[in-house]
Amino acid sequence: MLISTTSMLCALSAVMDNPNARYYYEAEDIKKTVTARQVAIDANYTINGNACVAEWRNGDNPTAIYFNDDDGTFHDFVKDEHGDCIKLYQHIHNLDHDFKTALQQMGDLYCPHLKKQVTNSAQPPENPAMATAWAPVNLEK
Repeated sequence: MLISTTSMLCALSAVMDNPNARYYYEAEDIKKTVTARQVAIDANYTINGNACVAEWRNGDNPTAIYFNDDDGTFHDFVKDEHGDCIKLYQHIHNLDHDFKTALQQMGDLYCPHLKKQVTNSAQPPENPAMATAWAPVNLEK
């Protein structure tokens, strides 16, 4: 996957500003910023018109995946599955059962400026209307 230098520097800068920070991203913020098509492009998938091969599942049908640019989603005609940019990112990066990690990685990559700081060390703010992911930053690995 290609990562723009600007995105990488912004994410690194945000972490370096406060290495002990705890932060999270809201799924809705990411979905407003990124499209499924963009996720596929960044994973170096070849898109012809609005379609591509589902390479993450070793597909070979060049029209299996359709991108809807009106709402930023995708549809997999072979699996009869519809999803947003986060679901496609999960598929491509083998994170199908790890929504929080996918959300964290996408936030760091695509929109570090939308990072939400956790003010209470126990948990991020509760917002039942939106799914969120958060993680402590630990640079001592």
